[in-house]
Amino acid sequence: MNLDLQFYWALFVKRLPVMLALFLICACVATVSAMKLPPIYSTSAQLLVEEPQIPGSVARNLTQTDAVQQLEVIEQRLLTRANLLDIARKHDVFEDINSMTPDAIVSEMRRQTNIRRTGGRGRATLMRVSFEARWGYIAANVVNDYVTLILQESTDFRISRAENALAFFQQEVQR
Repeated sequence: MNLDLQFYWALFVKRLPVMLALFLICACVATVSAMKLPPIYSTSAQLLVEEPQIPGSVARNLTQTDAVQQLEVIEQRLLTRANLLDIARKHDVFEDINSMTPDAIVSEMRRQTNIRRTGGRGRATLMRVSFEARWGYIAANVVNDYVTLILQESTDFRISRAENALAFFQQEVQR
């Protein structure tokens, strides 16, 4: 047993310079590649979608819309060409934005934007919006604009549903 340990220790000491050289080479390559890669900052926001608070079974039937379906509509409106171009130009998202074509800007904005929806029966419906940019403040500003647009769309959607329910009830009262 003692001879086995001495053998392995001698083998370790004999191979130590080679192992150290490989470790140093790998560490140097990793450090250089980490320094050459551009920094990428990511910011995200998480939104909770609540169901309408109008009581009564008739009102629920009038205002009930699948929350996931509502989020899909909001996502499509958020990622429209006009919105993406406005946000990209407003926050100077890309270094060479003046020389980029609108199609390239929209394509890059969609590539750097990540939207995930989660929900299900008996679970809260959530929407997570994130954006990657070359500077942290740009990513934060873009996500803030996304959230503002989402909240505005959600507010408009809720108001239109409430107005429809009110119009229905007014017709019922008159009838």
